Amino acid sequence: MARLSVRLSVALSVLLVSIAANSAPLASSYKSILNINSLFKGTKTCPTNWIPIGDSGDGIDSFGTKLTLSEQFCANPSTGQFFGQFKIAHSSKDVYFGDFSGTFVPSGEIFDVHATWRITGGKGQFANLHGAGTGKGTASVVNGGPGPGSVLLDGSVLAQ
Repeated sequence: MARLSVRLSVALSVLLVSIAANSAPLASSYKSILNINSLFKGTKTCPTNWIPIGDSGDGIDSFGTKLTLSEQFCANPSTGQFFGQFKIAHSSKDVYFGDFSGTFVPSGEIFDVHATWRITGGKGQFANLHGAGTGKGTASVVNGGPGPGSVLLDGSVLAQ
């Protein structure tokens, strides 16, 4: 019986080492604070009654260096829903990008921002980056619509 137990233990150890050696990389925690500094008329083609919006800003993320942000999105003024694409650049060569969607929720003189995001690719050191998570923040009210604000992103990333 002891021999069977030793053989099973050895076989299980070999199997676990083999699985670990061939498994996908583990995801890492991702956090970022984004400051939306300017908004302008967007260039994205939007559905009827949705408004194209562009924005830019800066911030810092889990990669530890300052970043610049640019977004193009569509917003529905009657529901507060939005969707679009983002690009985050750490340098001209190190960039990642993806999609996001969510809702602006009026809350007095500000809008609460609730979103989900997905990194779909990148360039340079972020060439194989993928990830997803949520975003929460606030935007000021400007002319009855969303204006500058801040968003905290929380999620996971994987460099494949």
